[in-house]
Amino acid sequence: MVQANIVFDIASLMLYGAQATPIRLKILMDRLFSVIQHDEVLQILLSFGWSYEDYSRGYILQVTIGTTRSRAGGGWKQLPTPLSPKKLRLSKN
Repeated sequence: MVQANIVFDIASLMLYGAQATPIRLKILMDRLFSVIQHDEVLQILLSFGWSYEDYSRGYILQVTIGTTRSRAGGGWKQLPTPLSPKKLRLSKN
């Protein structure tokens, strides 16, 4: 049985300070969230500034001041993704 405090610790690594989630990590979190109570999921998400709708979408739609994010404005903060072998080969040339 997975405990909510363990899920919280893992979620903190993924959600703290980020406005977008890499799909592979979101799949992991979906699996973890599926084994705890829905109210615990909401509590975890809200503690990192994410609504359930934002998490389901994969990114936070609104900045804290209430403006909607656009492609042109402000950068997205996302966890860095590891370099693929193809990217590594291209960077050596």
